Amino acid sequence: MVSPDLFARLGLFVDESFLDSSVCRRVVQEMRSATRKQAEVHTAEHREQVKEALRRANKVKPPAAVRSLVGERLDLLTPRLQEAFGVALSGFEPPQFLTYGSGDFHQAHTDAGSDAAAQVARRKVSVVVFLNDQSEEPREGSYGGGVLALGGIIPGFGDETRGFPIALPAGSVFAFRSDVIHEVKPVTHGERFTIVSWFY
Repeated sequence: MVSPDLFARLGLFVDESFLDSSVCRRVVQEMRSATRKQAEVHTAEHREQVKEALRRANKVKPPAAVRSLVGERLDLLTPRLQEAFGVALSGFEPPQFLTYGSGDFHQAHTDAGSDAAAQVARRKVSVVVFLNDQSEEPREGSYGGGVLALGGIIPGFGDETRGFPIALPAGSVFAFRSDVIHEVKPVTHGERFTIVSWFY
């Protein structure tokens, strides 16, 4: 298990026991059978558009019971995130359920900024829930590549294009400030299942 203290010293938050394995399997199963649509990006015109040069992934909408369960878990996370990041949080955006297939990626970006639309600019903490494991070798239920990489976390370590790599086991939740540059590297095999949300 990764030491939460290490992440805390870097201004990050991790809990590897956010969801148990049975919940992860249930959510992934529901995501596999749900209708998919291409995930959008926020544009400079403050609109959401599909731009495959910037992001290639799919959003799915699992049943209401799954969305409710995840929402309840995120709600319980709020006080821990407030303490970890030293900010007051009043809510979070409806979680997005994302799948990344082979070759899918999300180029380097931030989730918030002063020049963004109001809904985006208010974001303080970004959250990623990992639903399946990463594996260098093809293995059923896992994925290769697809690393979440954060820029500027450790001064002098790597650069904004390589970033600090994050690959956590299924059931983990990972959080970082929404103004941190990050990206999802291309998936090399399998399918990556995650949930993302933004606390404000």
